[in-house]
Amino acid sequence: MIKEAFNVIWISLRDLWEELYYLVIANIIWFFAALGLPLLLLEIDSVAAYIAMLALLLLAFPPATAAVFAVTHRVAHATTFHLSDLLTAYKRYWWRSWLWLLANFAVAYVIYIDVQFYPVLLQNVWGAALAMFFLIMLVFWLLIQIYFWPVIFVQEKPNVLRAWRNAAVLVLAHPIYALIIGVVSVGLWYLSARAYFIPAGLISMAFQGILANNAVLTLLVKHDKIKSVRPPEQYRRG
Repeated sequence: MIKEAFNVIWISLRDLWEELYYLVIANIIWFFAALGLPLLLLEIDSVAAYIAMLALLLLAFPPATAAVFAVTHRVAHATTFHLSDLLTAYKRYWWRSWLWLLANFAVAYVIYIDVQFYPVLLQNVWGAALAMFFLIMLVFWLLIQIYFWPVIFVQEKPNVLRAWRNAAVLVLAHPIYALIIGVVSVGLWYLSARAYFIPAGLISMAFQGILANNAVLTLLVKHDKIKSVRPPEQYRRG
C-alpha cells in the first residue's frame, strides 16, 4: 500500500491545483471563521477578549472544519462545488462536529493524565512502557481522525460512532498507508506554522481535506465497498 499512499498524495495535489480558486476561497473562509477571528482578539489585552476568543474558537472551528471536509469530498469525487455547499455542510454537521471535538478533547485529556500518572506511580520499566503504550494510542487516535469525516460522508445515514469504528478498521487494515498519510498531514501543518499561518490561511485545510478523502475513497475502492469515483486515467501520474 506504499505505492497507493504516494499515488493518493499525487492525486490530491492535482485535485488541489485543478480546483485551486474555489478551494483557496473555502480555505480562507475556514481560516477566518475557525482561527482568524479568535487570533485577532489576542491583540486585545483583557479577560473578556480571551473569553470571546475561546467562545469563537469553540463555536466555529468544529463545523467549519467539517464543512471543508465536505466540499473537498466532492472534489475527491472529481466534481466541483459551490461556496453555498460550505454553508449547507456547516449547518448539517454542526452537532456531529461538536461530538467529534468533545471526544477528541476527552481522549487527549485521558491520555495526557495516563502518560503523566503511570511513570510516576510505578517508577520502573513498566511505567515507561505504559506511557509509551498510551502515546501509541494517541497516534492511533489521531490517524482515525484523518479518516473520520471522509467515512461519515460515505455512510447512507451519518453515524458518529460507526464512523469512528470504520475509520479504526481502515487504519488497522493498512497501518503503513495510514502512517504515510499521517506524516504528510503533520508535515503540512508544521510547514504552515513555520510560514506564519500563510499556507494555513490559503490551502492547508483544503489540501488536508482532499488528502483524507482521497485516502479513504482509495481504500474503499480497493476493498470493493464502493465503485471507482473517477475514470481510471485520472489515477495515473503525469
